[in-house]
Amino acid sequence: AHGASFHLVDLRWGISPSLAHNHNTIQICLDEVRRCQKLSPKPNFIMLIGDRYGWRPPSATLPDNDFTLIREALSPDDATFFLSWYRRDNNEVPPVWRLKPREGEFLDQEAWQPVESRISTILHEVATSLALPPESYQYSATHREISAGLLTYDGAREHVFSFNREIIGLSETVSSKIARRFADYGDDGIRDADSVRLLKELKRQIASILPEDHLHSYEVDWQGDESGPIALTHLDRLSINVETALQRIIGAELQQMIQTTPLEEELSGQEAFLHETGTLLIGRDRELRRITGYLNRKKTGFPLILHAPGGAVKSALMARAVLQVKDTVSGVFVYRFIGTTPRSWSPITFLEDLIRQLAMAYSDEPPEWPEDGGIRKLAALFHRQLERATVDKPLTLFIDAIDQFTATAPVLSADLFPSVVPPNVKMVISVLDGAECDRLMSHYSTAPEIGLEPLAPVQCGRILDALLTDRTLQRTQRSAILEKARESGLPLWLTLVAPIVRGLASWDEPPQLPVDVKALAGLVIDRIAATHGLAITMAALRYLRLARFGLSEIELQEILWRDPEVREEFERVKNPDQPQVTSLPAIFWSRLYAELDPYINEYWMDGQLLHRYFHRVFGEVAGEMDDDRRQILHGRLAEYFAEQGLYIECLANGRKLMEQFQNLIESERLEEAQRLITNFEYCMAKCSLNRSDDLTDEFRILKSTAES
Repeated sequence: AHGASFHLVDLRWGISPSLAHNHNTIQICLDEVRRCQKLSPKPNFIMLIGDRYGWRPPSATLPDNDFTLIREALSPDDATFFLSWYRRDNNEVPPVWRLKPREGEFLDQEAWQPVESRISTILHEVATSLALPPESYQYSATHREISAGLLTYDGAREHVFSFNREIIGLSETVSSKIARRFADYGDDGIRDADSVRLLKELKRQIASILPEDHLHSYEVDWQGDESGPIALTHLDRLSINVETALQRIIGAELQQMIQTTPLEEELSGQEAFLHETGTLLIGRDRELRRITGYLNRKKTGFPLILHAPGGAVKSALMARAVLQVKDTVSGVFVYRFIGTTPRSWSPITFLEDLIRQLAMAYSDEPPEWPEDGGIRKLAALFHRQLERATVDKPLTLFIDAIDQFTATAPVLSADLFPSVVPPNVKMVISVLDGAECDRLMSHYSTAPEIGLEPLAPVQCGRILDALLTDRTLQRTQRSAILEKARESGLPLWLTLVAPIVRGLASWDEPPQLPVDVKALAGLVIDRIAATHGLAITMAALRYLRLARFGLSEIELQEILWRDPEVREEFERVKNPDQPQVTSLPAIFWSRLYAELDPYINEYWMDGQLLHRYFHRVFGEVAGEMDDDRRQILHGRLAEYFAEQGLYIECLANGRKLMEQFQNLIESERLEEAQRLITNFEYCMAKCSLNRSDDLTDEFRILKSTAES
């Protein structure tokens, strides 16, 4: 009802044995803490602390200097053992030593446990004697997570809560396995003094930061029975305290949320894409100078047309150009990146928002809307708004990816733009090479143009270095990557390959990479599937592709859990120690998201943070499937949204209203689609969200689909 959603993330559930074998558990959990902090400033972290300090894994990476100090402090036998498990990675800047993956016999936990214990003991003892940072070598996994979520996070004391359970009567020595689930005991059955000390220090650190009303403590009695090891009398109070604490912080955040108009949401989404994309461009200085030169002309009469093949990242060039000139040009400055926001996907809402923005810029009076609407009448009104530019108040307009409209509606550029650009107006338009580019060039036969040439070798090297940031490559690795990059000549090739390259250790052979960007996108997907599972990877990618506006994290988790192939794979690969669950653990999607993050974008729509592909090539590859499979998946999406109500409390459910019909059409359920859009309550709910234009399109789509 407030345009917000609540996501619960448990940091351990869903981490498969294969990831644990590569020592990725801690990094996955820490990355998830940071993602929660990024997406949800308040609240984003709570702590449930008991009497067990917990697992203290050996460090997955050691700085080169620390490794040298540790090795020199070891006995010859320990040094030989230590060197057998760590390997120097010279691709990290500065170099680090990485813990080798568990392979062969060490995939078995019983074989690995004494090795892990010996590595950990060496690190704990030597780090203490050398006064190395305890957070790197002695802290438990839980302590490291709390360090990221509270101890080192500015402003955490305002919204982080600690719930501490203390067991009364827990023995200092044990002979059964029951007590080991609740406290740290050595192999001799005696309580581990080091863990007790560190747990006490952790609680002290927490208490030194959080205010008293953010600290909750519960004492429970030890019973020792297998069926009931501890008393559970505290659970009701714990539940009430957690709910009350979160409600207070969430309520305060919701009160600060400002209701915005559709135009304000559109401009906010456009600005977010601008800053995210404009920083990605490297090179193209000559093209940027040509854009600036066009804008400095006194008279034009025509737009500047920027065209390029797919993968030339023309959107990044347009965004960088906007960032460079928007604060220096005089008059009114307007930009749109078509397809990056829901309202920019539709030619009608695209024009409506441009008209409103220009009307506000040149007058306090609202525009006089045509009574019967229609794309041509809206375009004519848009042309009249352009004519309002003056010498004293000129207009500069950037429009990116005009070709996107041909994929969503039968609208051509000639229908949108005047044949002659009015005086005092400068327009920069980008378009993909192909039929729409040809039509635009014909519409403006004498317009200046910029065609993006393939990347020069030196530009490939500059882009690769920028994408590597704090990593580097060995000479043979770098040469192999740049050779393929030069053959491709497309910046998108380097963008797609960057996560693969960043994961190369100095001892790895250069990967075999295709030159074609579509084939490369397929390789990227195959590599992700090999790590995270074929069923969940392909299902997630396909549902994101098929959903009309993308999917939120909660939507995707729920849809994946309903997918029988995903459920079967989950049961097969899940951690055997994980309790039974009734939904897909959030960490399953989160760790997959970490791999997909370079290839997808996020944007807000109807109170949900939605995910979709940042480039059409990746989406096209993900969407490759036979018609029967496509229809089945569309049907599952339609069923998912059909189960939702038209309203969430008092607010129309925008996600249902914008997704259900389209998926019914794509799954060829025309009768259901007709019943849906002829339902009076459905129509009223759609109109309440100012989506009457979309409702009109649905009737048109249903009619044309039925006729075909």
